[in-house]
Amino acid sequence: MGIDDILDGWPVDHGADADALAMREFRLAAQEWLDMPRTETGFRHYVHRWERRVAEDTWPAPRGVN
Repeated sequence: MGIDDILDGWPVDHGADADALAMREFRLAAQEWLDMPRTETGFRHYVHRWERRVAEDTWPAPRGVN
C-alpha cells in the first residue's frame, strides 16, 4: 500500500479520516527525507524503512487517525 492509496480509498477506505491520515504520512515521509544524512547510505536507509513500512501494511486501521 502506498500513501496515495489512502486518498484513493483502495484497498481500504479510511472514510472521513483519509485526508488527515494521508497528510500525516506525507509529513512523516517529508520530515524523514529532510532529516536523513545526504549520503548513499542515508538514502538507502530511508528507502528501506519506507519499503518495509509499506510491505508490513502498518497504516492505521480505518478511522484510526489520532
